Amino acid sequence: MDKTIQVVFVYWLINIGLLFFVYPEKIISSTDSGHWIPISIEIIIHLFALGLFLKGLSLSQNTDIITIYMSLGRKVSLIFSLPLTIYLMDALVLTSRAYAEITTIVFLANTPIWSITALLLSIPTYLAIKGIHTIFRTGMLIAIFFLPVSLIMMFVSFQNADIYQMFPISNSFEFIRSTSFYSSFFSIIVGFLFLGFIQPYVKFKEKKMFFSALFLIPIFFLSVYVPILALGQETSKRLLFPFVVQLDSIEISWFFFDRVTMFFMLFLYTYILLFFALLLWSIARICNQYFSKIRIPTFVIGISISAFGIALLIPGWDWINKLLWWGTPLRIYNIVIVPLSIFLLGKRRKRLHHEHI
Repeated sequence: MDKTIQVVFVYWLINIGLLFFVYPEKIISSTDSGHWIPISIEIIIHLFALGLFLKGLSLSQNTDIITIYMSLGRKVSLIFSLPLTIYLMDALVLTSRAYAEITTIVFLANTPIWSITALLLSIPTYLAIKGIHTIFRTGMLIAIFFLPVSLIMMFVSFQNADIYQMFPISNSFEFIRSTSFYSSFFSIIVGFLFLGFIQPYVKFKEKKMFFSALFLIPIFFLSVYVPILALGQETSKRLLFPFVVQLDSIEISWFFFDRVTMFFMLFLYTYILLFFALLLWSIARICNQYFSKIRIPTFVIGISISAFGIALLIPGWDWINKLLWWGTPLRIYNIVIVPLSIFLLGKRRKRLHHEHI
């Protein structure tokens, strides 16, 4: 049964959860003007990698990337799968710890980090144990109830915007030398890798999936330019979460919450919990492929406990920034090697299929 609509909504939710968090601060820090250029470059890279990835999956007759890599043999598949697994685990650890940090800043200043991290991982662990269909059904419900209001709030955030803050729009490509620019790739890569794991459990149309990604293009620009237009470049550059701070300055008389920020952040939390569930399930599926005697739910619990322990070892936000930068080689691998290898292996599989016929 075709479940493209469910996959599209989950893809949107995950990427919104990522783009409105670390991404604005990194892009704003990478340059003093012409932010549209690095944003446009990353949009092109995201769409190109996504298109290549989806085309490879299509050529492989809708199988998952684990099966595609296993066609090369167990040892060779491990060479491809190991960096992917480490990156997915890295994303789970860093995002859970980073969201725990922002929770202490925005909501619960006196709550221990460990308890917030435990909460952020416990709900996704339950969803991942219940299975991929439960994750997508939950995602569909979240999209129906939360996504429309989230989109309204994004556009309402232009309340204090000053269009002159956009200038100058030129750029000397100075961001190429900035570590923040490369760290920002964290938000544009991991958001589509889950698509390689869900088939044949959840079937979707690759072409429709690709065109649905085009609707995210305004979100890339909104997440960065809303704080710049309202607060200015210099002020935004000094803030850890510029978009969140901008939301805090908005006054809406008809809104039933005193703080728009709290409402919007709760939405982002639900989106990111869905993301964690997919990460846990994907990593568990890879592990199960090499240790088939251990059931996927057991792996999910073990991975969740491991991520919790590692997240608590991170001293603070400075170390999160360092780890984001140090993870650049893994991001390059997953934005270049994974889509390219899946595409080439897909073409190889299709050619072998025609020769066999």
